[in-house]
Amino acid sequence: MALSPFTLHEMFRGRVEPVLLTRRYKIGLFALALTMIMLPLVCAGALAVLACLFQKLAPQLGWYAALYCTGVVLFFVRIRMNSARRARRADRLVLAPTDEPLLFAYVEEVCRRLGAPMPRRIHIDCQMNASADFRRGLLSFPGNDLVLTIGLPLVAGLSLRQFTGVLGHELGHFSQRSGMRLTFIVRNIARCFNVLSREPLTFHGGVDRSVPLLLRLPCTPSLLANVLVWPVSRLMWLLGLVSNAASSFMLRQMEFDADRYEIRLVGSATFASTTRRLRLLNYAARQTYEDLREIWSDGRLVDNFPRYLVSRLNLLSGIEINAIRRGFESNVAGLFDAHPGDCERIESALREDSAGIFCGAGPATSLFRDFDGLARAVSLTFYREFVAEDIRAPSLVSVHELVGRQRAIRDGQSALLRYFQDLWHPARLVTLSAAPHLETLSLSELSGLIRRLRLKLIRHRLAYRALLDRYDDCRRAKSRTDRAAALLAIQLRLRPFDSGLNRSSAAAMASATREADARLASVADGLKEFDSDMHHRLAAAGIVIRRAAAEPADATGSIPAPDFEGLRATLEGLNASFAHCAALQRNCALHATLLHYVPGNEDNRKLSALLQRLKDESKTGMELLHRNLSDLVYPFEHAAGLLSVADFLLPVLPAAHDRDAVMQAAAMLVESFQRLYHRALGRLLLLAERAERLLGFAPLPLPREDEPG
Repeated sequence: MALSPFTLHEMFRGRVEPVLLTRRYKIGLFALALTMIMLPLVCAGALAVLACLFQKLAPQLGWYAALYCTGVVLFFVRIRMNSARRARRADRLVLAPTDEPLLFAYVEEVCRRLGAPMPRRIHIDCQMNASADFRRGLLSFPGNDLVLTIGLPLVAGLSLRQFTGVLGHELGHFSQRSGMRLTFIVRNIARCFNVLSREPLTFHGGVDRSVPLLLRLPCTPSLLANVLVWPVSRLMWLLGLVSNAASSFMLRQMEFDADRYEIRLVGSATFASTTRRLRLLNYAARQTYEDLREIWSDGRLVDNFPRYLVSRLNLLSGIEINAIRRGFESNVAGLFDAHPGDCERIESALREDSAGIFCGAGPATSLFRDFDGLARAVSLTFYREFVAEDIRAPSLVSVHELVGRQRAIRDGQSALLRYFQDLWHPARLVTLSAAPHLETLSLSELSGLIRRLRLKLIRHRLAYRALLDRYDDCRRAKSRTDRAAALLAIQLRLRPFDSGLNRSSAAAMASATREADARLASVADGLKEFDSDMHHRLAAAGIVIRRAAAEPADATGSIPAPDFEGLRATLEGLNASFAHCAALQRNCALHATLLHYVPGNEDNRKLSALLQRLKDESKTGMELLHRNLSDLVYPFEHAAGLLSVADFLLPVLPAAHDRDAVMQAAAMLVESFQRLYHRALGRLLLLAERAERLLGFAPLPLPREDEPG
């Protein structure tokens, strides 16, 4: 059936039966109403008690308490204004009925069948979600001034029947008049309590300048800060906890209630299939956001984000899909979860046992005049909001092109697993230097060598795996020991997250450090044979590639030797800077640990000096890496054209005086270095596998999931 505003009613068979409120819904509504009344009373009573207490203990300080209470009220107002400003996101576009008449007619028809009010506005964005909310916050409470937000990735990833169910669910929320209003108020109160409970003042007389002046005035003296801040912040924390628990319980009941609208609209079976599909799409969305970072590092982004997100499902491996399914089966809601678990929702849908009244078919994108054009416009707006303001259309590539690039990256990752049989460790560099003693071997001798090395790898894989696991354990132990030694040197007591080391003296810590170094060196020696075998195998593949390239083109098809040699040169250059990057990584890890100790140790000069030294060393290390890699050509296509590895890893050096900027840049450099090494090595191993295929060897199988490691 062709979709048009005049034929929409033919896809529905009657109206949805009214959804009656369940007992749990009524209990949640009562608890939420009680919470909304009690929270302000408890808060006002506690502040009044504080004011009276100070009036009795120190009459001259009574006005401090009054100012404090006034400051709290103003702080609440400021938080609410800030949250309202954050809600007006710039990446959302408003649709007009004249632009999408079919969509508006469709939404109106669904509202009529559900008995729900029609939203005043329809927004679209790039989120994997749809939502119903009050358009102007509290000002929309008297009427039905509601807004429906539709994520275009949701439209791209669902069928018309599935999308109708999701839409019915969100429009079902429009019928929950009391529940929506109460949860809106209580969750905003909880947000205020949570922000206020984060101890805006320190216990040493220091004051956070982001706190309003009236809130800071009475607490400038150290004594008042200790007396006022701690009990009030703990009270706010407790009240926020109570309000979150009450509103979360109510939200779960509202979700079950809205689910029944969806079930009666499209049927129990469609509800179950939609829930499973959404689980996959949400996982693909997380992967897509991670992809964006790597894609943007090449100066490119995809022109149609919703379409690419759906195509990302085709890149998921069987292992990932099985993990998603296992997570789906074990998904159960907790006390503070706003949504029920997927299994709970499906069980509720099956108990409903409804066939639904909607009988339409086709893709959900058919509701839009030009879905792809709209998706491109929303994608560009999304990038300008969350990636960079100066993004232009020429920076965007097609979905087809980007999927090809990402598939090449995934192929490289698979080659890395196959070639080393999942025995490569990111902290261990791969030897890629030439092996002159292999140059004189014939192709048959090279073939025999590769066969022996492949068989040896398969035969001893489990032994190598055990060694590599021990190597990983030793590295973690070494990291803990080094961290504890640094903390001991500046006279800081270990926190619970750094537990595991009970060293009370510098001598004991030095002994522990020597033991960790010795164990790590011993295990590393055991892996030298594996490293040597992989070196010889890669060197043999490189010789095969060069000889094949020298032969006239024939049916065998030569492998591009310049590509192999270019990747090898890149990796050798990265190997030369591997130790500098590792030192930078250690500095970043230690700096992150020390930041946990700053609160309460502001007067520790040794801590401040160590943080300063880490910043200076990291700045020097980044400059050294930049110099060493400035002549190394970036081996992949980039929007900026020919680029050095140094400019790719660190386009701009941060200001030397800004410690946070320096350490953040160092962490990003380490991450980019590792990602580039991983990508280049994977591409090199794909070529090595092609070389072995020329000799008649198929790529090694992926290690079985049930094997160790």
